[in-house]
Amino acid sequence: MTQHSTSADERLLNFLRLNPSIWGVAHIPINLELICSLWSDNDWSETKTLTMTALYDNIVEWLCRRYLSKQNSDIQMTKENVYADCHKELAFLETLAFKGMENNTVILRKDLLQKTLKETEYSSKHYTRLLNIGVLKSINAQSIGNRIEVEKDHYFIHLSFQEHFAARYLVKTLNGPGRQAAIEFINSHKYNQRFQLVFIFTSGLLAQSDTESCTDMFWDIILGEPSDLVGLRQIQLIISCMEENASNSCFHRHAELMDYITKGIIIAISMKHDIIYKQLQESLQRSASLVDDSRIQDTFIKLLKSEDPHVKTNILSMISQLSFSNSSPQLIHTLLLYLDDEYWYTRAIACEALGQMRGEAVTDDVINRLVAALGDENDNVKSNIYLALGKIGGKAASDQIRDLLSAVLADENEYFREIVCVALGEMGEKAASDDVLNRLVAAVDNKTADIRRKACDALGKIGEKAATNDVMNKLVTAFGDENYYVRESARKCLGKLDKKVTTNDIINRLMMALQDKDANVRRRACASLREMGEEVATNDVINRLMIALGDENPNVREDACKALGKMGERTTSDDAINKLVIALADENANVRWSACQILRKMGEKTPINGVINELVAALKDEHWNIKRDACNALGDLGEKAATNDVINGLMTALEDCYGNVKEAACKALGEMGEKATANDVVNGLINTLGNAWSDVRESAWKALRKMNQKVTTEDLVNRILTAL
Repeated sequence: MTQHSTSADERLLNFLRLNPSIWGVAHIPINLELICSLWSDNDWSETKTLTMTALYDNIVEWLCRRYLSKQNSDIQMTKENVYADCHKELAFLETLAFKGMENNTVILRKDLLQKTLKETEYSSKHYTRLLNIGVLKSINAQSIGNRIEVEKDHYFIHLSFQEHFAARYLVKTLNGPGRQAAIEFINSHKYNQRFQLVFIFTSGLLAQSDTESCTDMFWDIILGEPSDLVGLRQIQLIISCMEENASNSCFHRHAELMDYITKGIIIAISMKHDIIYKQLQESLQRSASLVDDSRIQDTFIKLLKSEDPHVKTNILSMISQLSFSNSSPQLIHTLLLYLDDEYWYTRAIACEALGQMRGEAVTDDVINRLVAALGDENDNVKSNIYLALGKIGGKAASDQIRDLLSAVLADENEYFREIVCVALGEMGEKAASDDVLNRLVAAVDNKTADIRRKACDALGKIGEKAATNDVMNKLVTAFGDENYYVRESARKCLGKLDKKVTTNDIINRLMMALQDKDANVRRRACASLREMGEEVATNDVINRLMIALGDENPNVREDACKALGKMGERTTSDDAINKLVIALADENANVRWSACQILRKMGEKTPINGVINELVAALKDEHWNIKRDACNALGDLGEKAATNDVINGLMTALEDCYGNVKEAACKALGEMGEKATANDVVNGLINTLGNAWSDVRESAWKALRKMNQKVTTEDLVNRILTAL
C-alpha cells in the first residue's frame, strides 16, 4: 500500500465519520465497496456535510453511469440527463421497491416482479440488461435451475437501497396524479419504524427538488394527526428527516420544525422516565448538524438553569452523549458553573459534557477552568476532567493540556494513569512529544494489564508521529504479553504506525530485543516469539533462542524454552534437543519443567542418546510436576526408552508421595513393553492397585492389562492373591 493510498483511506474514514448515520451504513460490506468506488471518482475533500440521501443519490448516479457505459453510451452528461436516459429502468426499480415495502418483503417474488413489469411497461426482453445496473439481484434456486431471469425471485443488494428507491417512488407519486395514495401511505405508516428510512430518504429527496408544494405536503402529513400517544415517535421522525435538510439553509419551515424539536426535548427531559429522554438522545446522536443549531443549544441552557435536580441531571447526561462541532459560549459558560456544584456526581457529568464542546468558544479560559477543577476531592470528577481535556486537546492545539496529561502518567494513582492513556489517545497526533511517547512506552510495561493495553491504544491513535524505534520495539515485545487483549492492542497499534511492517521487520526487532541489557525486555522478546510460533521459526531465531537458554536470568531461560517448543519441526535438530536436555538439569525448577514438557511433546522425533539419562535424573527432582512430566516423557518414548535405569526409576516413582507422579509412572510402565514384565514391576503395579487414589488404581490396572500378552491372567490372579 502506498503512502498516498494510506492518506486517502484516512481522509475517507474521517469524512464518513462526519455523519453518524453514514458511518453506520458504511460498515455494511456492499455499501462500503460502493462508497469506496464513488470516493475514487469524486473529490469530496471540501464537502463538510453529506446526508444519507445525497450519498445514496450519488451511488445511484454512479451505477447508472456505469450501466450506460456498458451500453456504449456517452456518459459525459449531467446527472439529470443520466437519469433521463435511465428513466425506464429507474421507474421499474422504484415501483418494485415500493411494492416490496408495501408487502413487507425483501424477497421480491416473481409474480410481484411481473406485475411491476406490466405496470411500468418495461419490456421483459431488456430485463437482463436492467440487472446490470447492479442494485437488483436474482435468486438462483439450484433445485429448479431456471435460466429465465423474469421467472426468478429477486432482492435488492441491501434493504437500504430498496428503501431509497421506494422513497423515490413516493416523491414522484406526491408530485403526480396518484398523490392521494401517497398521502394515505405516509399518514398510515409514519410511526412504523420499518418505514422510517423510507421517510428520511423522502425528506432528503424533497429537499433536493424545487417542488415546495410537495415538501409542504409531506411535512403537513408528518406534523398532522394522528399523533402518537407520547409524541416521541413524531419528534424522532422530525429530527431524522430534518437532518436530511442540513445543507438546505433556505428551507422555509426550518424555524417551525426546530420549535417542534425543542418542545419535544423539554418534555422528554422533564419526564420522570429516563427511557424517554434516552431514546430522544439516540436520535440527536445521529443528527450531527442539529445539535449545533442555536435553538437547540438555547433549549439546553434553559434546562440547565432549571431548579429541578432531576431535569438538571437528565440534560447534563444528554449533553455529555452528544457531539458538538460549534458550541455556543453561553452553553459552555453554563456548563462551567456546574464545576462548583455541591454534588460530586453532577460535577462529574458536567466535566463529561464539557469534553463534548468544540469550536471557537473553547478558549484558553475554558481549559484553565478545567485545570483548576483538578483540585476536586473526588476521583471520578478528576478522571472526567482528564478525559475532557484530552478530547478538547484533540481539536484545540494545546501544549498545556498535553504536558499536564503526560505528567499524570507518572502519578502513583493507577486509575488516573489508565484514564490519562485514554485522554492522550483522544488528543491523537497532537499528543505527540518525546516526553509523552517515553511515558507511554514505559506504561506498556506497567504491572496492570488495562494500563498496558490502553497505552498501546494511545500510541496507535497518536499515529505516525509515534512511529519511533523505541515505540516500535516496545510494541513488538508486547506481542508476548501475558494478557491476550494487550497482545491484540499491540498488534493493532503496530499496524497503524507502520502499515508496511513485515514479519521480517518484526523478527529483526525481536532479535535485537533478545540482546537487550534489560532482562524483562529479553523475556518479553522470547514470549513474543512464542506467540508468533512457526511463523517466525527461522534458523537465526532458533539459534538465538538456544543462546537464550543459557541466559543469566531464569525467567528468560524459561521463556526461551517455551518459545522453542512453539517453533515446530525446526527444533528437532540435535543442537536444539541437546540444549533442552541440558536445561533438564537447570538450577531453576520452572526451566526444568518447561524443558521436560517440550521434550515430551517432541515424542518419537527426539533422539534417544543423551535424553534418557537426563529424564531419569529428572525422576529424582524435588518438584512433583517435573517428576510427573519426566514419567510422561519416558512413557511417550515407549519401548526404546526401556533401559534398566528407566525401569528402576519408574519403580521408584511408584512409591512417590504424590498421586500425580504415581499415576504417570504407572502409565509409563505400561508403555515399556516386554522389559517391564519382570516380577518386580508386575508386583509393584499389583501393590499399587491398593492405592487410595482411584486415578492411580485405574492407571495401574490399565498398565497390567497391556502386559496380558506376556503375563497371563492366571499369573496376575495368583500374584494378586499372594499380595492379599
